[in-house]
Amino acid sequence: MLNIIDNVTPEILIPHELLTFCEMTKSEREFTAKAVAFAKPKKILEVGVSAGGSTVVLLEAIKSMPETRICSIDVRERWWQNSEMPVGWMVNVMYPNGNSQLQLHTGKDPSELLPSMNEKFDFLLLDTAHIHPAETLNFLTVLPYLTEDAFVVLHDIGLFSRTNSEISNASKLLFDTVTAEKCELFNYEYQLSEHSNDSVIHFPNIAAFRLNADTRKYIRDVFSMLRFSWGMMPMRLSNIYAVLESNYDEECMFMFKTSVAVNLSYLYCARSYNFSSIGNIFCFLLDNYVKILFKFKEYSRIVQHGAGKFGVYFLGLVNGLGFRPPDLIWDKNYDQIKEVDGMAVTPPDYSILNESDLVIIAVADVTSAHSLLANRFYCPCKNIYTFKEFCSNFS
Repeated sequence: MLNIIDNVTPEILIPHELLTFCEMTKSEREFTAKAVAFAKPKKILEVGVSAGGSTVVLLEAIKSMPETRICSIDVRERWWQNSEMPVGWMVNVMYPNGNSQLQLHTGKDPSELLPSMNEKFDFLLLDTAHIHPAETLNFLTVLPYLTEDAFVVLHDIGLFSRTNSEISNASKLLFDTVTAEKCELFNYEYQLSEHSNDSVIHFPNIAAFRLNADTRKYIRDVFSMLRFSWGMMPMRLSNIYAVLESNYDEECMFMFKTSVAVNLSYLYCARSYNFSSIGNIFCFLLDNYVKILFKFKEYSRIVQHGAGKFGVYFLGLVNGLGFRPPDLIWDKNYDQIKEVDGMAVTPPDYSILNESDLVIIAVADVTSAHSLLANRFYCPCKNIYTFKEFCSNFS
């Protein structure tokens, strides 16, 4: 077991008025700083920035390491607690003249940035959505870009006990499943004093592990854990799929794709298109996977009509299974729904279609779907289907 607790803590100077927004307790900040001092990293990757509290902790921890650089990435551009504030705003307050040791990327997923960066990181701070499968997919995406003995810090591994919600268990699932040398913070006296108003002692909420040869050898265990029920729709699934396919074997990819099929079929297909059971959808997708994969390639252009809740689920299903993504996404509310998973949403225009195009109607309301299907009688394109209709071509 790793022992970083006894390490000397670098001085972390954060003004008192900013501590409220840091999203790390005093002991969690100290743990992170101790981990940095223990690992002595040269290249730090931070995934999940929020207000930038943890970024400031990292920058303060490396003040005596002038050669160390931090790359911080967050898929959001605006702070989740206040959309008027940018992601990482605390960094601007702490360092109004900038900080040469930091590169901050917002509005991007690691799967979009890392393949082109040609970097290997020896330290990772992972602190994202905390809803399965967020942290697991983040880790699997980042792992190919970590050194063989990289150090990983996971925040909010005990969040599920504080929120009394099982969907906040993503970090804990990853920590318990990955094979590595591990260390978690749990000090009884500290927990009592810091949470003196609480009726219970919380579980540890921050932990670390160091990669070793067995981490990659037994990585299928982490892929297998994707089979647990998902509590959220991951963003940028097409980019995640591309990274995973390039770095993992067929068995791991099969577990990833089947996990996507089961979870997104439930979230999308079963509810919006009334398939009789989750099992039927799952079996259908597996039985016809290759046929659908090649069928999508036959069309000169694929259009998804619908960018609401079910449109988002449909796009996730397509991207997560590695199908060809749509070339266009239409929605009548394009002025309100400006993008879905990084793709721009535009107003419907059936006049631009030709015979070799395909339109998938991705709306939940049956009446609206039937109304949109009527377009096949008024434009050159006859390949206008709901997803269930499209699937019936293979039955």
